[in-house]
Amino acid sequence: MLMVGETMGGWAFSFRSEDDIYLHESLQHRWKDKGLFAVPESVIYDPVNDVCYVSNYFNDGNEYISKISVDGKVLEPEWSKGLRMPTGMCLRDDTLYVIDRSGINMIDTHTGKILKKIPLQGAQMSNDIAIDAGGNTYVTDTQLNKLYRYSGDSLETLLDSDVLNGPNGLLLDGDRLLIGQNEKLLLMNTSTPGQGLADFSFIPGKNLLIIPTFYDNSIVCLLFH
Repeated sequence: MLMVGETMGGWAFSFRSEDDIYLHESLQHRWKDKGLFAVPESVIYDPVNDVCYVSNYFNDGNEYISKISVDGKVLEPEWSKGLRMPTGMCLRDDTLYVIDRSGINMIDTHTGKILKKIPLQGAQMSNDIAIDAGGNTYVTDTQLNKLYRYSGDSLETLLDSDVLNGPNGLLLDGDRLLIGQNEKLLLMNTSTPGQGLADFSFIPGKNLLIIPTFYDNSIVCLLFH
């Protein structure tokens, strides 16, 4: 790949071999599914059913959630349909919560059917979602620099641009909510396995890291050893 750029009155270029991927010695490449997805943005592991769900971000208005096995087999390419540009996901009991441009979608993990849609009035680029033990739902809005909390059919803004800058991923660690945003949260010291690392999932019991690579339309699996 050759990139040429001009900024601040000067020209520069850089080269990169797309196939050259650096992996830490503790990681081992297990499998890669390529060309089977439509801009995969997020992946989440379901420990009850031992499968992963993948949000497909762009498919000309007919976006969907795929279901894959942890060994890389695509079980149902369009497992749940009727979504518009889905991004972040989280699980609670047998319900998969998915963020898309319409708001929060509650999907039955047994059937893939959308049980309920919760609109997020005023949101512009809702991105990721997390749910705490009390059932409170947290959502990032990357474009508006906001963190919302949805509870009891009420939506409130917890944080805004005074402290947020491009909020994206969310992670609940006990009673702590971690927010990934521009230059604020460093999660791990590995490089992207391809193009556009997105919202990944780690499976502790299997030591597997499953990563959607967004622009490459692929899912990559790495093993910690």
